[in-house]
Amino acid sequence: MKQRLSKTKGFKGGATAVAEPVGAAQRGRYIDGNKTEQRIEVRPDGKSNCLTTVQKDSLVCAPVRVGQYGKGGQGQRIYSVRGKSVTLSANGGGQGAKTGLYKIDLPDGDYIIRKLTPVEADAFADSSPTTIRWVSATHSVTSVSATAGRWTLSPISWEDFVMNEEILKTCADNNNYTIYTAFCKAQRIMMRSYSPVCSISGGSDSDIMLDMIHNVDEDGKVTYFWIDTGLEYTATKEHLAELEQKYGIEIIHIKPDKPIPTCIKEYGVPFLSKYVSEQMMRLQAHHFQWEDEQLEVLLKKYPKCKVALQWWCGERYSDENGVQKMSRFSIYRNKWLKEFILANPPDFPISNKCCEYAKKKPAKRIIKELDADLDMTGIRKAEGGIRSAAFKTCFSECKSKGCDTFRPIFWYTDKDKHDL
Repeated sequence: MKQRLSKTKGFKGGATAVAEPVGAAQRGRYIDGNKTEQRIEVRPDGKSNCLTTVQKDSLVCAPVRVGQYGKGGQGQRIYSVRGKSVTLSANGGGQGAKTGLYKIDLPDGDYIIRKLTPVEADAFADSSPTTIRWVSATHSVTSVSATAGRWTLSPISWEDFVMNEEILKTCADNNNYTIYTAFCKAQRIMMRSYSPVCSISGGSDSDIMLDMIHNVDEDGKVTYFWIDTGLEYTATKEHLAELEQKYGIEIIHIKPDKPIPTCIKEYGVPFLSKYVSEQMMRLQAHHFQWEDEQLEVLLKKYPKCKVALQWWCGERYSDENGVQKMSRFSIYRNKWLKEFILANPPDFPISNKCCEYAKKKPAKRIIKELDADLDMTGIRKAEGGIRSAAFKTCFSECKSKGCDTFRPIFWYTDKDKHDL
């Protein structure tokens, strides 16, 4: 039997490796001096081994199909990671387009089905003697090495996947794979980014995110930055210096577009939170008199201030359903706030512009200056508040040629933080 590895142009500008059945044998080899390991050894000459009474002396390595999606078209076939990879193609459709689909068993008894990562695909497109390590977006599968013209396939354990074995041990001990999954997703997203940036705040969530990103950033391509609003504690700056020393990184300090005192003077004072400040700013812009009236009455008096009035009244209005109670993000989310404002109506301007000029605009500026294609922040859904509704997933893709946004610890709960 011949082994043939044909190469054609097309896959990411390189070669396309076509995996065809090859002759092989299963051999026991010494590792670490006295320990033996069973390995699949492929013949380099394209021939099959001699037929003997020992079954493992003459094997054939070929893609092992284990299932399918839909009708089982070329891009819908699922293969085992224990066989050879299927042909890499420059074009094609279906869930497994270009690389094929592979079933990967997880340590908890479950499994996932995925395509090859760019690293794996590039490795298989190169037929020169090398070491190929299958690094999955969710699991470590197989180690393939070529030495002295002999291909050797050996399984590696799932603990080998993530760079930090202590983290995986923690996941297993606590039966918590949210952290494990987050690491896998971060690695997959980082693989396809050429200029990622990461916003650091110095808080606990930010520290957890930094540790994760630094672990998966094998090429050291992430640029870390911190926005110095001018109101930061000395302890925060000292902590950032400790992080730089611990991880061997540089955290760039960014100045705000406008100092906070200037923003307050020009636009108004922030009050309680960004969201509350925004609603009160809108009400003031329409000369609202802080009246305790029904929503229908106020909408007639201030017809162009519907959103802020709904917040003020804790009700939502539509022509179809009339007035309905708001369960989230109304003024009643902050207990006694409405009563306090009614008793002490503000006679000074309130604004949320401080955050815009001290944080949002500087972040956009550095993203543009660095031509970043990925912006990472330490937002968690479990924090609650407006963030729990502002984002639906951990990843937001830019519709145009801009910068995607990734929230690596978006799904972390307080328990996940404790487990870490």
